[in-house]
Amino acid sequence: FDQLPGLDGLLSQISVKNENVPSKDYLVVITRILKIAGKRPNDEIWVIARDGNIHRSSEVYLPLPELPLELYEKLGVKFFDIDAYGDRDLKSWKSFLYSTKIRGVDICYGASLHKDYLDLVEKLFERLSDKSTSKEELITYTRELKRIYDLAISEGCWNVEKRAVNVVTDEGIRKSDDTYLHSIYGPEQDWMKWKDLDKIGPFVSEKYLQNPHDKNEIDSWRRFFVNVLGVKERADSNFIGAFAEKLAKKKLEENGYTIVSEHGEGFDYEVVKGNKIIYIEVKGTAGALDKIVLKDYEAKLASEILETEASKQGGEGQQREYWIMFVDNIPNDIAIYVVNLKDPNVKVERACELSLDVSSVKSLGMRWL
Repeated sequence: FDQLPGLDGLLSQISVKNENVPSKDYLVVITRILKIAGKRPNDEIWVIARDGNIHRSSEVYLPLPELPLELYEKLGVKFFDIDAYGDRDLKSWKSFLYSTKIRGVDICYGASLHKDYLDLVEKLFERLSDKSTSKEELITYTRELKRIYDLAISEGCWNVEKRAVNVVTDEGIRKSDDTYLHSIYGPEQDWMKWKDLDKIGPFVSEKYLQNPHDKNEIDSWRRFFVNVLGVKERADSNFIGAFAEKLAKKKLEENGYTIVSEHGEGFDYEVVKGNKIIYIEVKGTAGALDKIVLKDYEAKLASEILETEASKQGGEGQQREYWIMFVDNIPNDIAIYVVNLKDPNVKVERACELSLDVSSVKSLGMRWL
């Protein structure tokens, strides 16, 4: 076939350099002859797409089996129509069309995502950011975005910046960077169990999972949500501190203490019970506390109370105490310890600050939760 005359001439007739676009029937015949003859084009040619029109090959994607064609066609993506040519050998078409700039052949370009797939990712991001996209569509488009992410990660070429889009949550549709991971995804910090206490959330829906019992799938979704969509799997220190205070307040009230005031100078809560006025400072951390340090006005108030048992402001017979409630291992394995600085068993170091060795407090068993 290589020796047959006219192959170069036939090739020129389907080249995009030929301004006279051939008819569909003629295009099919010439292309099939060239493919059978092994005469591969080295530049753009005219091709028939699944939308029924003729396009430049650089505008059309190869219909690879892993690509959900109908999903992408809804997003305006055009695919080469194998059926129009009467030859469904995708492998041979891939070889024949490789140098025609047909799209979607390679997912990577060196260490980066190939432009063809970057364009698909961008279309998915746009649809995921559209307020009109339904919950079902959000899940479908997100699964496809994750499929590309997983493939690119395995090839070492995912280089797309993190972006917030709409996601399905337990409270409806929300922006991904305003949401937390649902417990089922095994987040570093599992906040869902505390949802009722502090109105934490919303949490990304478990409906994205196709097999909720597959640990590998669960782990891959966790990485995808965090690394690609910016879903939170841990809270910042300010949030953790505020959560510790709310949990401490709940426990105080459950144990019969009346809150008199909140967030005064040197304390988080002033409470009363019986003939005692107690000033409480709350400390919280996501890890395990080793040492508690009171600074400035906290240490000043604590030192004043340590020097006397009688209240100067609380009235005759009332006693003042200064407590520290520390909440550690938030939120996964929370423990609350209560420290009365007047307790003779509590070792308090005095320097320019008041500090407390947490290990000694824990050994005394003063635990509320």
